[in-house]
Amino acid sequence: MAVSSQTHELTLACREAKNDVRVPSLKAIKWRNMFRGGEREPHATPPIISVPPILMVPSKDSVKPVHVIRLRGITASVFANIAETKNGDVTFHKVTVQRTYKDGNEFKTTASFGRDDLPIVRLLTDRAWQFILDTEAARGRDENSAE
Repeated sequence: MAVSSQTHELTLACREAKNDVRVPSLKAIKWRNMFRGGEREPHATPPIISVPPILMVPSKDSVKPVHVIRLRGITASVFANIAETKNGDVTFHKVTVQRTYKDGNEFKTTASFGRDDLPIVRLLTDRAWQFILDTEAARGRDENSAE
């Protein structure tokens, strides 16, 4: 069997059967071309994922956190995100928690926590949850008073 390399193809020439089999390189392979007719086999079909009817719209306010809580090198940041629905805009909150540490002269962050960090993480997430509840309650009062 003789093997020669060409641009984007590997040619395998089998002398005994006088067949020339061309195998595309990994760079040239496209998922739809791997199966006959460009269709995937039924067993390779991914499960159907249901998506709620909410359009995510990037908000100017979603880039910066609306509230930050810090304690002993651990930070919980609360972000407000706006989604458009049939009934109008809906604001929902997300929380990220990270630990800051120093590696040499450089500060870095991580989302992994040690045993002694966990009580602080719990305290910060409780405070973030309380902030979200207070914000939503205040927004509810504002909407009711505007009507």
